[in-house]
Amino acid sequence: MNHRSASAFSNYYNAIRHLTREQCVTRIVRSLERIVTRLRGDGAHRSLLRKAKRCAAGTFLADEQLQQRLLHLAYWRIRTKPNAWNASQPEDWRFLNQPLNIGFPPRWNAPVVDQSASDSRLWHFHLHYFDWIWDFLQQGRNLLSVRVMENWLWRNRLGSKKCHRAAWSSYTVSLRIRNWAVAIALLKKRRKISPISLRVIEDGLWAQTIFLCDHLEKEHGGNHLLENLIALAFVARCFDGTGARNLRRRADRMLRAQLATQLTPSGCHEEQSPMYQTIILDRLIDLVGVLAPDDPAGKWIRDAASRMNRFLCHLLMPDGNFPLLGDSTRSASLKLWAMRARASKLLGERLTQPESGYSQRDGYHVFRNMKAGDYVLFDAAPLGVDSLGAHMHADILGFEVILGDVAIVADGGAGVYRAGPERTELRSAREHAGLVVDGWACAEPWKSFRMGRRGKVLQHKGREVADGFEAVASHDGFSPAGVIHTRRVSFDATAGIVTVHDRLDGKTPRRRVEVEMRIPLHHAVSARRTLENGWAILDKSSGKVAEIVVESMPSALRFGEEIGMYYPAFGISLKRTVLRISCELASGSELVYTIRRAT
Repeated sequence: MNHRSASAFSNYYNAIRHLTREQCVTRIVRSLERIVTRLRGDGAHRSLLRKAKRCAAGTFLADEQLQQRLLHLAYWRIRTKPNAWNASQPEDWRFLNQPLNIGFPPRWNAPVVDQSASDSRLWHFHLHYFDWIWDFLQQGRNLLSVRVMENWLWRNRLGSKKCHRAAWSSYTVSLRIRNWAVAIALLKKRRKISPISLRVIEDGLWAQTIFLCDHLEKEHGGNHLLENLIALAFVARCFDGTGARNLRRRADRMLRAQLATQLTPSGCHEEQSPMYQTIILDRLIDLVGVLAPDDPAGKWIRDAASRMNRFLCHLLMPDGNFPLLGDSTRSASLKLWAMRARASKLLGERLTQPESGYSQRDGYHVFRNMKAGDYVLFDAAPLGVDSLGAHMHADILGFEVILGDVAIVADGGAGVYRAGPERTELRSAREHAGLVVDGWACAEPWKSFRMGRRGKVLQHKGREVADGFEAVASHDGFSPAGVIHTRRVSFDATAGIVTVHDRLDGKTPRRRVEVEMRIPLHHAVSARRTLENGWAILDKSSGKVAEIVVESMPSALRFGEEIGMYYPAFGISLKRTVLRISCELASGSELVYTIRRAT
């Protein structure tokens, strides 16, 4: 089937019309600020330093108890370090699973030569995050840590023509200032930093904090704005001056408002990405770790972190990982099990584990049978918040299936952020368990982080039945084709059978439409067309594990297979099979198929 796509005008219109007034104004202001900064050159940096001096920071880590709390965080970061740098090859730096030789100290604006293997801008983001400083500190290379921070301050002055744009991205600054604050605490404890170097780095840390305060990512919102505000609240607590106290109060006020806006009562983040859910939870736990016992912000910060932790547990698969919904990968630098254990300890809660049975939160219908190793997820959640389409995929009413500890149907995640055919493909309906009707997908992602026309979930409901569950939902994503899509997913845990009913209802009775159903398999299994109306699903180690069979018999039924991609991490892509079922379907009729455990 030829997949239709909207015009460029339609894409721009549908992306822009959902932006808020604040987002539009901030985008214009930030564009003008970047032009002015380049024109001013070194004058922009001197102006920033003067403003930082006027905003009295006070003494860094004047509170010994705060320093102890930062040390606990430092030891945690060392244990979960990302392994981006190795002393045996000091000039090689590894981000996004791509090593590059950029010297030591690194050439901060070095080009990423192999553009096909990595996202150049994202690679530089990771370089400027300074997450890798924990590799240095874990190996006891304290003087190198000081040297590389001083080198960054000298080589990346605001407004410098040689400064990479990623260096002063607000998102990058947010991660870097938290890493620096904790690293300085550890270096002071080890007595491996001179008073002069300490003063230079502390001043640079405060100047970056003031820059971030003036450049909050209101044009993006979502996880970016939360990163900004958490970083400000974190670093402002490390200083005791009047400027720091004022900044802390402002950051706390804005962070509380954003958490109330971006989190549902059950703790789901508005961008509907388990990866960003996990990252924001990790940042909140870091903030909880530095709060004083009598901090007035402690109650609502702990409440938000607790709700996010419980929601994340709701999504977890039997192996303890989250499903790769939306823009998600399983980053090697974020050990999920250890982070959840630390969260439970700091929040004073029992470490909750996935349990057998059915549950539903914010549109995510989940059934687990931990004893049999079964897991079925039906995603009837919205694509995300309309004003931020960056991490949306065309995956309305998608589902995932694990039977007998073998993943059968799975979303592929997102291991690429740069614009191009690969990014467009992984966000499209072709890589998700959904329909294409008369060539129309349920949503139209375009460029790297844009979403044009997008469908809305109209209703969803579910219930637990005898040893299983049943859920039904509908959406209007196929309105260009004049139909409403309703999907019903049920699971019989005793028989190990998942049944999917797809129904299309239009205004014109019995109108026939061309339908293409896609079923993306996990990369560890393959399909063999040995059945008249379906496939045998084979595991590489244990042979036949499941069958996918079409139960209804619509007209012009056709079967096909394509090569898709699965992204367990950034920079790593694995080939997988995407099954295709095509047919003609009359309005009001159903396409029914089952996924059953092999006997």
